[in-house]
Amino acid sequence: MIKMLEIKTCTAFWDIDGTIMRFQRRKRVRDETMGIKIAQYKELLLGNLYEAHPEMLCEINDVLDEVILVRIGFEVYRDDFLRMFKFYAQSYIKRWDKSDKVVQGRKISIFPVFQLMFKNEMVDIEESPIIVLRPIEGNEIFMNIFEMQFAEYWKGRIQKAVLDKDTLVAIRKKIGPVRATRYFMCLPENMALGYLESMAGKFMENREIINRQKLHIKLFGEDGSKLIRDYCKEFIVPFSTTVQNEYEVQTQKFIAENHLELNTDKDQWRLYSLHGPSLSLDTIDFSGINSPSLKLEIKYFMKHRFFTLTGNKDRGIYGLIRAVNILTANKSRHPIFRGY
Repeated sequence: MIKMLEIKTCTAFWDIDGTIMRFQRRKRVRDETMGIKIAQYKELLLGNLYEAHPEMLCEINDVLDEVILVRIGFEVYRDDFLRMFKFYAQSYIKRWDKSDKVVQGRKISIFPVFQLMFKNEMVDIEESPIIVLRPIEGNEIFMNIFEMQFAEYWKGRIQKAVLDKDTLVAIRKKIGPVRATRYFMCLPENMALGYLESMAGKFMENREIINRQKLHIKLFGEDGSKLIRDYCKEFIVPFSTTVQNEYEVQTQKFIAENHLELNTDKDQWRLYSLHGPSLSLDTIDFSGINSPSLKLEIKYFMKHRFFTLTGNKDRGIYGLIRAVNILTANKSRHPIFRGY
C-alpha cells in the first residue's frame, strides 16, 4: 500500500508498504503524481524492469529525485534495490572497461554507478555531484557490492588472458598493478603457476636469460624493480620461484645446446657458459664480414675451434673480422683475393 498520511508545513508523511517516510513537498509535483511515481518505482524494482527499460527509471527520477528514490529503495525494498544497484554496477564496469578511463590511485568511486542508474549516462569525473548516500546509514554496503563486482569482472578478464596465454599489460594499465596481481592470485593455484611457467618458458624458447625484471615486463609491460613494494605480496613468492626454477634449467640446457647454435647459415651465434655461478652469454657476430666466401670459411674455422678448443671464449674472432675486411677492401689491387 502506498498512501500519503498527512501534510505538515512543507513536508508530507507517506506510508509505503508499512514504512513511514517523510519527504519534503515539491511545488512542481502534485501529491497524486508523487504517489503514482512511487507505485511505478515499486513495480520497476520488484519486476526488474530496469534491465530492459532503463529509461523508465530516468523518467521516474525526473519527477521525484535520486535522493528520494535511494531512500525508498534502501529503506522499503532493500533487497530489490541492492539487486538493482548490482545490475547497474555490472553495467557500469563493462562500459568503463571499453572507455579510456583508468583506475586512479587505489580507490574506485561508486558515484558514477548512480549517475548511470538515474541519468543513464557515463560521467567524465570520478566523483559525481550526486549526494544520494548522505541520508543512508550503513551505506558502505554499496561500496562492498561495487568492489565485489569490479573484482569478479576483472578476475574473469584475467582468467581469459591466462587461458589464452596473453600478457596482462592492458589489464595492468587499466586497473593498476595492485589489483592486477591481487586478482591474478585469486585464480586456481595450478592455473596461476602454469601461466607463470608458460610465460617464463618463452625465454627458454628464445634462448634468452631470464630474470625477474624481464619476466615482469613480459607479463605487465612494466619495470619490475618496484615489485615487492607496490604489488600484491602473495604474488612475489610464486613469481620469484618461477624465475629461479627457470634460470636453473637454463644454466644446464643453454650450455648443453651450444652446439645447435653453430649453424653456418646464421650470422650470429649465441653461446653460453658459466661465469662463476652465473650464466654468461657471448655472441659471435659474423655479419661484419663483407666477403660471403670468407665469412663461410671463418664460420667453419670457429666451429672447429669450438669443438677442439674454447671457441665461445675466443675473442680473436673480432680482430679477424677487421683484418679480413681490410684485405678484401683492396682485393682489386691484390690478385690473390680475386674471387673472394
